Amino acid sequence: MNVILKDFSVDRSSGERVQKQIEAFLRLQIWSGRIKPGDRLPSTHELTKRWSVNLVSVQKAMERLTQWGLLVRKTKMGTVVRPLTIGILSQPDLAQESHHYVRALTKAVRSEVESHGWIPQMYDDFSIKMKFDRVEESANVSRLFVEMQTQRFSGFVLAAQTYATSSLFGKRTEIPSVHCSQEYRTADVMNDYYRFAYDSVEFLAKRGRRDIEIIGLHENSEAFSAALAAAARFDLPRPRTHDYVGDSTSLHDMSRQVAGLVDRWKKEGRLPEALIVADDIAMRGVALALIQKGVRVPAKLEVLTQANVDVLFEYGIPVIRYAFTPKRNAEYAVDLLWRKIVHEPLSDRPILLAGKLLES
Repeated sequence: MNVILKDFSVDRSSGERVQKQIEAFLRLQIWSGRIKPGDRLPSTHELTKRWSVNLVSVQKAMERLTQWGLLVRKTKMGTVVRPLTIGILSQPDLAQESHHYVRALTKAVRSEVESHGWIPQMYDDFSIKMKFDRVEESANVSRLFVEMQTQRFSGFVLAAQTYATSSLFGKRTEIPSVHCSQEYRTADVMNDYYRFAYDSVEFLAKRGRRDIEIIGLHENSEAFSAALAAAARFDLPRPRTHDYVGDSTSLHDMSRQVAGLVDRWKKEGRLPEALIVADDIAMRGVALALIQKGVRVPAKLEVLTQANVDVLFEYGIPVIRYAFTPKRNAEYAVDLLWRKIVHEPLSDRPILLAGKLLES
């Protein structure tokens, strides 16, 4: 017998049924990797004797875990821990340069899935939409649904899906799924942009920067309302915000937009003390414009940008980074997916993950 299975003993004082205690114990062993995919468990009669419990409790616990897809029970082969197949679905085409964060996120999810001995299946360029009362699917959506007929998926992690794709996908299958997104209404796990905006203004205020402008937050967004709340708390002037014009991933478009903004500052005879940029790809164009216009950073203007810890761009100027961690997203997403698979109680969603400030 696996020595780990000897660790179980019934807690008679808990009031919880023996079957539930056995289920919880085996779930924990599988989740933690102490019992690995492919491991064969002792027979129910052996476990009954070892644990000093009744046979029916063991049988019912095994049946429940088999229903959830954690175990495979075959005549003459016994009961084997099943490797879970987890689909990882990314709406963007990961070959595109601008989707570096989603690449980092899907890589982290894959690593987290593999750490449990499970099997990741990747699908990018994954989109579903309604058009003229009909559903349109990308080629990878069609491929997934074909493959779902020949192999059993235990769950899905959806990365950066739109509301349309995530909701339509949910209607096509009852298999548990978790959505990592920046769309609050569909996300299960997301970066906390409210905290990003609030913490960034607070950080700059504590460094004595009062006149702050922001690039990339819409005036009606929750993130901008957080920036206003922080400004009010520290008695700062109301920050100005400038939404992206054109393609924020284009170095040329962003540098031209910010060059125009610098010209406006000079015409007004003023220069803000700090600039917050809500996107690290767009930050490249911001940095280029500031260099071309001769704005000294940080002597005349301090710059802070949203970033992520797995992709560090070199901007040519000192930049403070508010960094999110794809690995944390992946850990929370896979943990939440597991809870859905085994029908454990769920916490309130979305789970909001704060970043941390990293100075250059």
